[in-house]
Amino acid sequence: MPGISQNICITSIIDRYLEHDRVYIFEYQGNKKVFLSSADWMTRNMDYCIEVAVSILDLRLKERIINVISILLNDTVKARIIDKELSN
Repeated sequence: MPGISQNICITSIIDRYLEHDRVYIFEYQGNKKVFLSSADWMTRNMDYCIEVAVSILDLRLKERIINVISILLNDTVKARIIDKELSN
């Protein structure tokens, strides 16, 4: 959306099994918020199941998660950017 979502970057890192972590990191003016979720936010999960997302408030745990995700995002084999055309 022009003026709203041009700064959004989505990177998918999926390994051998589809059961994988859902980590959401939102940043605004240097303030990062980290959430963990039980599943992806697709219609099949949001409309027919109860899914849980929790905010990480412990600063040490939040930094640890951000550091691990940073390492994963530098993966050149399995990490891929999801663009607006979904061409990956």
